[in-house]
Amino acid sequence: MDEQSVQLLERYREGDSQAATELFSRYMQRLIALAARHTSEKLQRRIDPEDVVQSVYRSFFRNARDGRYEINKSGDLWRLLSAITINKIHGQAKHHSQQKRALDKE
Repeated sequence: MDEQSVQLLERYREGDSQAATELFSRYMQRLIALAARHTSEKLQRRIDPEDVVQSVYRSFFRNARDGRYEINKSGDLWRLLSAITINKIHGQAKHHSQQKRALDKE
């Protein structure tokens, strides 16, 4: 089990802002790379992978504070953050492919 992630998440839930900073730093670069890999060139003209990751962390920290996530085994936090990232990208792709904003019209 990834004890450090579990401890950081628990500290964050208890109000430790330094734990949030450590969680952010721990996965930030990997999440940015993941977001970039899953974002098409056309979509990257409109959204920045770093902005996606900022949005991921906003959602994560809001829900984590409410106790909505349970981290039980090694890799759970990474899988959770990865899934949130992919879902955010899919949401952005859908948003930017709607009629008036369609990427294909550029």
